[in-house]
Amino acid sequence: RYISVTGVQTCALPICLAGTAIIAALTAVIYHKAVFNGFVSDDAFQILNNPWIKDFRFIPGVFGHSLSGFSAESFQQATYRPLMYVAFTIEYSLFGLNPAGWHVINILAHAVNGVLVFFISARLLVYFGGGGGGGIVGREDGKGKGRPRTFTLWLTALTAGALFVSHPAASEPVSWISALPELSFTLLTLLAFYLHISFDKGGVGAGSGKAAFVRYASGPPLFFLALLFKETALALPVVIFVYDILVKRRQGGQWVKRVFEKKALLLYGAYALAFAVYMVLRLLALGHLTPETTLHAELGVGGLLLNVTASFQKGMALLFLPVGGYPFQIFKGLGSPFEAGAIAALSFTAVFFISLIYFRKKLHPIVLMALAIIVIPIIPALYTPAITRFDFAPRYIYLSTAGYALFLFPAG
Repeated sequence: RYISVTGVQTCALPICLAGTAIIAALTAVIYHKAVFNGFVSDDAFQILNNPWIKDFRFIPGVFGHSLSGFSAESFQQATYRPLMYVAFTIEYSLFGLNPAGWHVINILAHAVNGVLVFFISARLLVYFGGGGGGGIVGREDGKGKGRPRTFTLWLTALTAGALFVSHPAASEPVSWISALPELSFTLLTLLAFYLHISFDKGGVGAGSGKAAFVRYASGPPLFFLALLFKETALALPVVIFVYDILVKRRQGGQWVKRVFEKKALLLYGAYALAFAVYMVLRLLALGHLTPETTLHAELGVGGLLLNVTASFQKGMALLFLPVGGYPFQIFKGLGSPFEAGAIAALSFTAVFFISLIYFRKKLHPIVLMALAIIVIPIIPALYTPAITRFDFAPRYIYLSTAGYALFLFPAG
């Protein structure tokens, strides 16, 4: 038996179930001790001392206020994440103030995200992994001629899912109850992306009927909900656009024209509409679209841009060399481009993006897709030097670890 999408066999049911069970078990092994942790840090403000989450009648009000709307404090007035408090209200109704239940929810969300990475990796490997004798889905000789290397493909995809759930950067969002928005927006983003690529028969705009309906009915609404958990979900339509470009480019011909065909533009328009509705809600709730003040005005625009490159370097370092990146480090801004740290950050950022542009046509499509999933979600988090006293945190690369897992296994 197979799980099929629009008539295309995408997963043998036993393999799907076995892979899901392995990832869930690995997540439980790694994070079972987190169940015995308590509430820490912002949990006191957002949960313990928050009257909104203790009664469902407050839910309509959370959509019209900032994260600190229930308090006279000015804490996080530039943050709009109403679905976080909706989720907390449900959790409070189920578990009260017993932290064990809250931690279980975080662990379950992380496991689901790992399973989604497993399925996404397999789908990308099926389409981009090769063919004609090479790559993960190359054809086998002898009796296996004409069939994909199914075992190798799913083993590779399973390894990607396992890498995601075991990456050290996940320890902060999984173990910290108030980081639920990170887990939730990632879940919705990965689900939307998986549905987009699963109902794809040759790229955006292809297919009709059920496939087209699912794309329109799932992607933009899931994107909208993800934004209400955390604004970093803005990465989703950009990642989808990169995927569509890679698919069309692989098909050859006038691929640029096909990327912007009518059906594609309608889908992108639906995402734009979802984003516009979110921005209206955000404006009505906060009274402004961007933070009105900065905690580090002394840096100036040039200094903030300099520290953006430093944050990007830290994010990439935490992803590929996850040591020493403990949460809640105090931000220590770079004040001059001639400092050793500034030179390193500027050099790294320049070399990374110049190399990416130069080698873009030579890199395997899965490598490019992985880099898109790595880099694009980091970009919205680079504003942190302007609005927080803390440095770049591991939770900011949580979604990026999905790209990291895929990056290590591009073509078998």
